[in-house]
Amino acid sequence: MVTARGKRPRVVRAATVIAVTIVVGGACSANDTPHRSIAQKSPVVATPAPAALCTANSVHALVLGFVAAFNAGNQRKLQRLWAQSGNSWAWYSTDAPGARVRNVAADRAGLGAYFAQRHKHAETLRLTSFQYNGVSGALGGFEYTLIRKADDLPATAYGGKGDAVCWLRPLTIGTWSMARTTRQ
Repeated sequence: MVTARGKRPRVVRAATVIAVTIVVGGACSANDTPHRSIAQKSPVVATPAPAALCTANSVHALVLGFVAAFNAGNQRKLQRLWAQSGNSWAWYSTDAPGARVRNVAADRAGLGAYFAQRHKHAETLRLTSFQYNGVSGALGGFEYTLIRKADDLPATAYGGKGDAVCWLRPLTIGTWSMARTTRQ
């Protein structure tokens, strides 16, 4: 609508800005490049909430994927399953053999070499239980029990806990701690 003086009324201009904002801003998805709308100066990015990414099923699948890649000695897949430094990586810790504790547990750069070393000892993991504990912040917590076995370790019951990194796709593991337990 245009008035006799050739100007659009303020209501029409405001409605146009709102419509453009909804179309441009609302069309953005997590995989899109951020867009700027006419009415906004900051980018509009639709990012799924951590709870939407971290479900009991998705985190359980991540842990099963880690166990399978570990048992196969698949270094490439193992590297993809673990968070990187600066992206919620915290540690991978376990007792002997192949102990990773204190500062060594937090060494992300050495994680691949550690997995390769344990594969040389024919180490395998067998998940015996899994419990998802929900999302806290951007992490999905879990607990597990497993049997750890290698040529330098008889089949031994372990218990542990960890965190999945929920704010990035694909999900990765940021924390893993395990130790011997009396439970099987």
